[in-house]
Amino acid sequence: MSSTVPRRLSRIVTGLLAAVLVLFAAAGPAAAATPKFTFVIDPASWTTQEKAQLKSWLSASGPVMTTVQEVVGPPAESITVHVVKASTGFAGDYDSADRQIDLSALSLSVLVHELNHATRDRRILADRVWEEGQARAGEKEEMRLLALKGISEEGYDLNHSYGYDVYYENDNVPDVGVPDGNIYAELGLQLLRYEQAGYAFSKVMIEDPGFLVGFNAKLFAHPDGGLSALELAATAAEVQSTAEGRSTAKWVEEQHIFDTNQAPGCYLFMRTNQYTVDLYCVSQAGGVTMQPEAKITLKVTGPNGEGRFVGKGVTSSYGWVAFSPEAAAATGRLKLVASAKSPDGPVKAISYRQSGDEEGVFGVVTNANSGSVSFSSPSGQLTSLTVPVINGAFVAPPLGSVRGQLVAVYSGEGLTAQRAFNKDAAPYSLVLTATKVRKSR
Repeated sequence: MSSTVPRRLSRIVTGLLAAVLVLFAAAGPAAAATPKFTFVIDPASWTTQEKAQLKSWLSASGPVMTTVQEVVGPPAESITVHVVKASTGFAGDYDSADRQIDLSALSLSVLVHELNHATRDRRILADRVWEEGQARAGEKEEMRLLALKGISEEGYDLNHSYGYDVYYENDNVPDVGVPDGNIYAELGLQLLRYEQAGYAFSKVMIEDPGFLVGFNAKLFAHPDGGLSALELAATAAEVQSTAEGRSTAKWVEEQHIFDTNQAPGCYLFMRTNQYTVDLYCVSQAGGVTMQPEAKITLKVTGPNGEGRFVGKGVTSSYGWVAFSPEAAAATGRLKLVASAKSPDGPVKAISYRQSGDEEGVFGVVTNANSGSVSFSSPSGQLTSLTVPVINGAFVAPPLGSVRGQLVAVYSGEGLTAQRAFNKDAAPYSLVLTATKVRKSR
């Protein structure tokens, strides 16, 4: 998490510099021209053991800092950053005004995340979807590389295996976008949007691990981080011309987490992986408010339109309600339709998902019940694999551990669909909509 709002200076107590541990980011004439970090570890807020661990992590020649620089590059200019143990309501925070990292506890993953923000310092992006998404993607890559070096954090998800990540495509719908890129606008969907943004940029980095280094180099040519949505997309395209088999410009348009021009009105959003529905409204000024005590109906149907579940619920104070459609357990494609009455009138959300084993690459064909899906790898990292479509759903368990780009091709019922997609070494839900096969003349 990053912040540009100045906070109380009393955190930096009188006489702090006399008692700090100062760590330098580079040494020797070869690195003299490279901008570097100097770190000041607050002696009052950390224990002796914690200070020793931070000193090790922040050592310029150590694996953590060299990995951070490998993933995001050096800062735009040499800066001194204070590292303080303090609670801000987040696991971590970087305040570019004070040039201070606050950590609620000693955590390697949170530290490298905030270091990604600190690298941009006073060029932190005003669009929080892009800023937090890139910091999260950088964190994931840094933790993955550190794990390869034998440095890990207990319980850390290295492979985007959270439910929101696994169901990235199901939730990649227009209503996941947020006005002005304010990822924190709607409390109930903060984590989902955070994970969506992080996985979006991780997909880019799966193709080009140097993407953030290149992006930051171009960003540092600007005086600040106030780039428009068009400028952000153009900068990404300059660094990497294609993503997931299409031009980067087209790819950005298709990732709805980047939508910043959400029209005023009320919206239903389906958290597909957990049958949770959110209701929120956007004002003319772009403000977002959750809608508590609203009546929501969720209908679930099977591959032939047969009813599987009908539930009614009332939203919580955070504007969401969760359902437990036990009748949806049979294997096959499910269609989820949520509806509600909002202050602006009736609203509806439609989503598809598979019901059954969530292994490897699994998912649905939205408009076909039978056929097959074949998977191949453009890089040749795996042998082609074909699985059947049964009741509109498919599952390819062996693909769960694959990290890279895959191409899925559906064929059946006179229809076809093709999709190139990047995934981490974790299960991944795929949603395909087929079109008629063109007959050759």
